[in-house]
Amino acid sequence: MEKIKAGDMVIGVKGAESLSDCNKAIISAKNDIGKNLFILGAALKAVRDGELYKESCETFLEYLGQPEISLARSTMAKAIKCYEVFKDRIPQVAGVDFDKLYLITGMVKATTPEEFGEWIERAKLLSRSDLRDVIRAAKGKPPKHSLSFREKAAQFLDDMYPKENRTRKAFILKVLEDFELWKNS
Repeated sequence: MEKIKAGDMVIGVKGAESLSDCNKAIISAKNDIGKNLFILGAALKAVRDGELYKESCETFLEYLGQPEISLARSTMAKAIKCYEVFKDRIPQVAGVDFDKLYLITGMVKATTPEEFGEWIERAKLLSRSDLRDVIRAAKGKPPKHSLSFREKAAQFLDDMYPKENRTRKAFILKVLEDFELWKNS
């Protein structure tokens, strides 16, 4: 058994013995990460909402940037959002990939218990890309992979810059289309 030192812990990894053992270790570690991310979300929400960061920093973002905290805004946002949406249902979502839970946060907010269960099952069974397609379909949008370059670019611009004016977006789309034509020629 190969031993790996991680901080003060020594972890046994049976990597040389079987894929099954490694899969079990990976799944167990991912589940622990998911549990810890809910704890992280709860603590971050308390620091942000209670303005506890003001004890050592002027802003919440400054707090996140401290060397011992060092969290990206996206990680913070995911952890808090998942905690807020699933805090009363943590036992039901145990073992579901945290990134998939984040994907379905907008779909499960105002659902019946039956619909909630269906979204959790989808998150458990589908790949991330398939889950994204199901979410897009539920919102009345086509799957990403079936979109043309122009449609993907337009969607990207709408997602990234929802408040930008149409003329600017049209100009950016034209530049992207010209680049795509040039690249493919």
